[in-house]
Amino acid sequence: MYNLSKLDLSYIPEVHRFVDAAKNHALRIKTKHIYCPCYDYRNIVLFEDTEVIISHLVCRGFMKVLTVLNAHI
Repeated sequence: MYNLSKLDLSYIPEVHRFVDAAKNHALRIKTKHIYCPCYDYRNIVLFEDTEVIISHLVCRGFMKVLTVLNAHI
């Protein structure tokens, strides 16, 4: 998913799949905040509103190197 073009038809469903997994992780660790892995925020900035994260990923894309997902797993 991280190497998909934002123009690829499967990109948006993959973004939602990623955010759903991140939300499930947040619930398991009992937090409301999720790191945004967009190109600009690079897993540094936390958001509670997943719609913000979705819009960042749709507009900005994923950060270039997202190999360790421990912030979301």
